[in-house]
Amino acid sequence: MKKVYQTSFHDPVEGTRGNCMRACIASLLEKTIKEVPPLPPTPNQFSDALDYLDKYGWEYDCNYMFYHIAAKDREKELLLKLQKEEGIDGYFLVYGMSPRGVKHIVLYNKQGLAHDPHPSQSGVQVEGTLLFKKKPSESYGFNPFS
Repeated sequence: MKKVYQTSFHDPVEGTRGNCMRACIASLLEKTIKEVPPLPPTPNQFSDALDYLDKYGWEYDCNYMFYHIAAKDREKELLLKLQKEEGIDGYFLVYGMSPRGVKHIVLYNKQGLAHDPHPSQSGVQVEGTLLFKKKPSESYGFNPFS
């Protein structure tokens, strides 16, 4: 994982949205933020991000949500769940509310917060995580039988 930081930020006055998802994906794939296509805040943002990761051999597995757990206990529960998962080379996309009052996405490993692409490095109040698994190699370009 290579730490990549956001280049745009949520500003309701200016009408701009942050690019934390793009920065996290760039970090996971060890690319620059310019190498990852923009993921505009549209109804397709999530599926566009999944499609991009799919091209690199990672398929969406499931989404653990922790809304039913008291906010103070969510990170502990998340870390327990992550112990049983592989993640993308050991990293996980975790989403939640930032201290700035906007939805945000960061990277965790099995020990906790590994990277927040926002300069504040303040993390999130955990709401959930997106889990991915490595696709069989023949499903993304390599087929040992061809």
